[in-house]
Amino acid sequence: MPVHQLIYAFINLLALLAFLFFILRKNVATSLKNRKEDFIKRSQEADEYCNQSFVKLSEAKKKLEDINENGKTYLKSVKDNSELLAQKMIDDAQRIAKMTTTNAEQRGESELKRAKNELKKDFVSNVISETRKTLKTQVNEVAMNSYIDEYSAVFKDKKPVLR
Repeated sequence: MPVHQLIYAFINLLALLAFLFFILRKNVATSLKNRKEDFIKRSQEADEYCNQSFVKLSEAKKKLEDINENGKTYLKSVKDNSELLAQKMIDDAQRIAKMTTTNAEQRGESELKRAKNELKKDFVSNVISETRKTLKTQVNEVAMNSYIDEYSAVFKDKKPVLR
């Protein structure tokens, strides 16, 4: 290829580049400027979101601390209430046990008195019965009735002592 064709090709290339430079220069500059502004805007939004995230994180930590503190307070109150309830239950159990013991003692004393009275009645009945038998064999009926009356009168005033 001859040199002059090379020069013409080179000049055409330079002309094309100059033409493209003048036409596209504003579009490329505007595009780069828009990209720069968009990058700055997105960077500022990201910083804002980051700051909001830190604020929300600190709020969440504060709420968590409050919940933890409230939980400790609640746990302490539950523990105190359970101790009071346990003490009340123990007191109630002791009171019921004391009442039961007292009732059992009273019932035992009552049963003992009843048994003594029954034994006294049985004893008197047995003595009278034995006396009747003895008197029937030893004395007549008139003497026996007077003896039984005297014996019954003695026991009405005095109660026999059981041991």
